[in-house]
Amino acid sequence: MSAIDAHCHVWSTGDGEAFRMRDKIPALARDFTLEELSALQRRCNVEGTVLIQAVDSAAESERLLAMAARDARVLGVVAWADPTHDDFEATLERYRANPRFVGIRPMPHDTFGGEWLREAHTRRAFAHLERIGCPVDLLVQEADLDALCELLGPFGRLPSVLNHAGRPCVMAGERGPWRSRMRRLAQCPGLLVKCSGLTERAGVEWTRETIEPWIVDLLDIFGDHRVMFASNWPIVTLACRYDLWFETVSSVLADVGLPAAGRDRVMRQNAVTHYGLQGVVQ
Repeated sequence: MSAIDAHCHVWSTGDGEAFRMRDKIPALARDFTLEELSALQRRCNVEGTVLIQAVDSAAESERLLAMAARDARVLGVVAWADPTHDDFEATLERYRANPRFVGIRPMPHDTFGGEWLREAHTRRAFAHLERIGCPVDLLVQEADLDALCELLGPFGRLPSVLNHAGRPCVMAGERGPWRSRMRRLAQCPGLLVKCSGLTERAGVEWTRETIEPWIVDLLDIFGDHRVMFASNWPIVTLACRYDLWFETVSSVLADVGLPAAGRDRVMRQNAVTHYGLQGVVQ
């Protein structure tokens, strides 16, 4: 079964960007190239990837779009813009002129808090995104999932996807509060969730047994029509090999009895549908 990786990053340490995670974690402070990623994906029968912004910079997003124009394995790019800034709509329209633009990850510059989810500027930005039908990636901490649910409530037609399973504290093993928040979020009809980021939240001592319940919960809460496979490479390398994450997700889907059509939806088709990749993939 072939797959699409719905969430990867690439970067060069010589790109001149200030990237906090790369700068503070030695294992990430090197070049992670599309060539390296493609070699890993070919071994797993992953046919291509969606590149996601890593830096709060329109310049980085433009570089990723240029990369996509040169390499067919980049199926699309999710770019960055600040939803609290007055130039949000103009930035978005500039991206939309590029055929490899498939979505936006809206976040204020240099923040990972949830205050922006409650701002009037953000609500106006999301209303505009819903009007034009632009897919939205959402990077939100578990503590802010309730605020995200309140934001998304009025925008039932907005195609959106929650990154990294809502960033639960897998290491602590406390699934109850996270599961309750995710069930509430699942009531937002346009929302999907990426099955990624779990090993990073579990730490290097994770096992398939510790990860499987979280994947099963995602399937139980959202169903196989609303879960998509993603690796979060190269962040995933802090706790896991690319092929091991791919094998873990694939084997869990098979072992819980998900039919082949359901496994294909999670591993490939949901990304195609959500990001509008029908004209790009075979």
